Amino acid sequence: MRSLRRPIGARDQLFVDVARHGALPSASAATNTAAIISAINESAELDGIVKFRGLTYNVNSGFVLPANVGIHADAKTLLRFGDTGTAFEVLNPIDHEMRGRELTFPAMKRGTSSVPLWWSGTDTTSIGIKIVGLIYAKLYIPAVLNFNTGVLFDASTQNIVCNTVTLGRINNNRTGLHLAG
Repeated sequence: MRSLRRPIGARDQLFVDVARHGALPSASAATNTAAIISAINESAELDGIVKFRGLTYNVNSGFVLPANVGIHADAKTLLRFGDTGTAFEVLNPIDHEMRGRELTFPAMKRGTSSVPLWWSGTDTTSIGIKIVGLIYAKLYIPAVLNFNTGVLFDASTQNIVCNTVTLGRINNNRTGLHLAG
């Protein structure tokens, strides 16, 4: 699968579209999860950006975004998460600073008919977005709904320094925003 080269700012970046890997609104959660993981892996090889079109994707597992991968979700993109773990974990190891990294997340909503929500008392671990040690990045988080913790900034092992963060609708979470470390 070939990715398209597009200009972003002062340099070219490779967009890797999750749809080209098989993620579709009509696909099963397992298929979408595998497709998004495949797109993230391809982006990691290319120092690229994972691209989500403005669609709803059901997923059954979380994702780890490596330090050299960006994310861009069109408006109205929604990830419907059916698990109790972390939906997105963003890593930025100290030896791989990505200055100016831009991350535009999809809206994220936890819960399906088979997954209990945090207010049922059985979910004490779900996290919408976990940011671990991020430096000089621009983040846009349009919505995080129905998680135990909506957005967690974790500086317990690495610093979180000089980021621009735009938060949208962070509600119906037990804890909306948690700063740790």
